[in-house]
Amino acid sequence: MDIVYVLNSGGNIYKFGKSTLEGFAKRRANLQTGNHSTLKLVAFASTVNGYVLEAKLKKKYKLSKIKGEWFNFTDFQVQELFETLKRLDFNFN
Repeated sequence: MDIVYVLNSGGNIYKFGKSTLEGFAKRRANLQTGNHSTLKLVAFASTVNGYVLEAKLKKKYKLSKIKGEWFNFTDFQVQELFETLKRLDFNFN
């Protein structure tokens, strides 16, 4: 089982990613090492094929991409993102 997660790096900077449930803690720790801000898990969803769900999110928000899997959103886009995640049955922290 995969998880698709949304991390926040402060402000309106978010990251979409995919991992296994077992590998998520290590993945998050690796990302934290290279980040000056404390990463906060905002939302996650369990799914059979995480690549598909992660790809949908990245495609939907591709115009807000700043680098790699990181996105910079306006306040309005953050609201829209949260509505999208609710529709996709994400769990929120």
